[in-house]
Amino acid sequence: MNHRNQEEGSPCYFRSERVYNVNNLWFFSTREGVDIGPFDTKEDVQGELMLFIRHASEGSIKVDAYLSKYKTQ
Repeated sequence: MNHRNQEEGSPCYFRSERVYNVNNLWFFSTREGVDIGPFDTKEDVQGELMLFIRHASEGSIKVDAYLSKYKTQ
């Protein structure tokens, strides 16, 4: 089980891996429950996930608008 540094000793919350592979295509999932992808390689998806997290935390992207491109009907 993984913890963030600031979560050590705090109540135990399960954190799952955000990056996963389906049929040789790579995806990441967001806290909002949206799957982003596909990407060709694990390195590609990890890079995109890092950019997404950084831009979302900086406020330089509108998360809802970004995620709406990937939401399925």
